[in-house]
Amino acid sequence: MPIISRAETRNFRGKLLHLGMILVLTLGGVSMIYPFLLMLSGSMRSEMDSSSLGLIPSFLTSEKSLYRKFLEAKYDQSVSLLNQNTHQHAYTFKDARVPVRLIPGRIADLRDFLDHVKVSRYWWVLGGIHGFNTTPANLRRLRTRLAADFHGSLQAFGRAIGAPINSWNDITPTPPNWLSQRFNYHPDPIWTAYFQLLRQSPVAERYFCSITGYFLATIIQPKYGLSSVAGYNQAHVHHVRSFTTFVLPDRVPPVNHPLLRHEWMSFVHQDLNPSFVLLKGVSVIAWHTFLAGRYTNIAALNISWHGHYPSFGVIPLPRGQWFGGDQAQDYAAFLHTLNPSTYRLTGPGYLWRAWLRQHYHHNLAQLNATEDTHYKSFAQAQIPMDQLTYQYVRQHSLKLRWDFATLNYVNVFDQMIFHGRAMVNTVIYCALAILAALLVNPLAAYAMSRFRLPGTYKMLLILMATMAFPPMVTMIPVFIILRHLDLLNTFGALVLPSIANGYMIFLLKGFFDSLPRELYEAGRIDGASELRMFFQITLALSKPILAWVALGTFAGAYTNFLGALIVCPAQHMWLITVWLYQFEQQSTPAAIYAAVLIASIPTLMIFLLAQRTIIRGIVVPVEK
Repeated sequence: MPIISRAETRNFRGKLLHLGMILVLTLGGVSMIYPFLLMLSGSMRSEMDSSSLGLIPSFLTSEKSLYRKFLEAKYDQSVSLLNQNTHQHAYTFKDARVPVRLIPGRIADLRDFLDHVKVSRYWWVLGGIHGFNTTPANLRRLRTRLAADFHGSLQAFGRAIGAPINSWNDITPTPPNWLSQRFNYHPDPIWTAYFQLLRQSPVAERYFCSITGYFLATIIQPKYGLSSVAGYNQAHVHHVRSFTTFVLPDRVPPVNHPLLRHEWMSFVHQDLNPSFVLLKGVSVIAWHTFLAGRYTNIAALNISWHGHYPSFGVIPLPRGQWFGGDQAQDYAAFLHTLNPSTYRLTGPGYLWRAWLRQHYHHNLAQLNATEDTHYKSFAQAQIPMDQLTYQYVRQHSLKLRWDFATLNYVNVFDQMIFHGRAMVNTVIYCALAILAALLVNPLAAYAMSRFRLPGTYKMLLILMATMAFPPMVTMIPVFIILRHLDLLNTFGALVLPSIANGYMIFLLKGFFDSLPRELYEAGRIDGASELRMFFQITLALSKPILAWVALGTFAGAYTNFLGALIVCPAQHMWLITVWLYQFEQQSTPAAIYAAVLIASIPTLMIFLLAQRTIIRGIVVPVEK
C-alpha cells in the first residue's frame, strides 16, 4: 500500500509532501555519494596534494599543479633533491617554482647542447626510481625489465646479485649520488637495467647532477641557511644577491676571499667525488710516481682497482670519467699532495657554460638576446632544464594526467594481483566457504526439519546460544586446535572454524518447515532417496534462502581479517583483508584509498549481477 494515495498526490498538500520526500531521499543519496567521491578523488592524489579536500584534484585542471606533480615524481618525492638540483628553496612541492613562460631560445640551445655534446651517463640521474611508500612509473619499468631479463626467476636474479630476494617489489634502488665521495656502486643487473632505462627515457624525466647545488647543501646551508643571504654576505668578502643565481667557481677562489677559499677546498677534499676534479699543469709522471709509492707492485693495484694494467706507466691521469672505491680514494689522496691552483672542477654546469662561450663566440649580448636573460658574464649561465621539463609537461598533459590519476590503482593491482597471492587466496577461500556453507548448514537444517529428532529445539537453543559469544572469544581455542591438527597456514584453517553457523541453520530449518510435507511423501512413493529429495526438492525450492546464506557467507569470508591474520600469518596465505592491513603500514593514504576501492569491486559486482536473487533472499526469510 503506498504511503501517499493517488488522490492525495493531486492536491497541493500531497504534492508538497511528495516533493519533500524526494528532496529528503535526494539529500540522503548525496550524503552517501559524497564520501565515496572524496575517496575516489583522494585515490588520485600523492603526498603533494593529499591535504587538499577538493572533489577534483588540481592537477586535472591546472598546468602549474601538473608541472609540480611531475617534479614530485621526477625527484622521488624529495624536496631536498629538487632544491639541490634546481637551486630552489621550496619547503614542499606545492612551493616549487614554475616557469612564467616558455622561451624558445633557451629550449633550442639546450637541445642543441644535448645533441652535439657527449655528456657522461654519470652526470645524469633518472627520476622516478625511488618513492616514499609508493611505486613511481620508472621504478615499475625497472622491475619489469629485470623480471623480463631473468624470465621471471627470482632465484636466478638472486644469484646474479649475490643476495636472496622474495619479490620483485623488494627492488627499490636509491637514487645515485654521483657527486658524493661516500657513494659507491658495483655493476650488477640492477645498474645495467638502470642505465638502459636512463638511455631510453625522455630527457625531461632525468636531471643533471649540480655541483653548485651540492656545495650549497653540504657546506653553505648547515652554516648560514638558504632562506636568506644575509648571514653568508656578512661572513664573506664577495656578496651574492641570491643563492638561486650562485655558481660555484670551477677554480679555487683567490686568497683575498679566504673564507670562500677555505669552504671551496673543504668541499673538494671532503665531500666532492674526485672524479669531478681535473688537473691543469700536472704531469702524468707525478701520478705514476704517486701510485708506485702507494702500491708495492702493479698486481696490488689491479687487485684494489679491479683493473688489468700491465704497468704503472700506462695508467692515464683522470680526465672526468667517474670512478669510486679504492681508485677514488687514491686520486683524492693524490689531490692532497698538489697545489689547489691546479684543480679544475668539471660537471654539467661547467660544460654548459663552456659550450655557450663557444656557441656564441663569447658574445654575451647575443646570448642574452636569444635566451631572454640578463647575464653579466657567461659564468652566471644556468642550464634551463626547467624550460625543457615544462615544455614536456605541456606537450604530454593528457597522458601525464591519466598516468597520475591511475598511478595508485596500477601499483595496487601490480602488488595485489601480479606480485602476490592475496586475490587468488581470497577467491579460493570464498568459494570453499560458500560451498561448505551451502552443504553443511542445509544438511543440518534438513535433518532437524525432516525427521523431527528428539531434542531438536534444545539443539536449536544451543545453536542460537553460540550467537551470544563474539568470535574473539573462540579464537584462542580455535587456534590451539588448528595448531594441534597441523592446519595453520592452510585453507582448512580458514574454512573449518566457520563451516557451520547456528543462526543460518535456525533460519534454514524454519524455511524447510514451511515446505509442504506432501512433496516428500510423493517423492518417497516415486522411490526417491533422501539425498535426491534433499537436492531436487528441498534445495530447488529454497533458492531465496540459499542466496541469503551464500551472501552472508561471502560477506563473512571476504571481510575475515582477525581470524585470517591469526591462523594464516604466512605471506603466501594472506587474504585481501590481511594484505590491506600490511599495505596500509607502508603506503600513502592515496594508495590505501585506491586499494580499498579495488577491494570493494567484487562485492559490488556480486550485488549487480545477483541483486534480484539477493533481495529475495533478504525478504523471504524475514516473511517466513
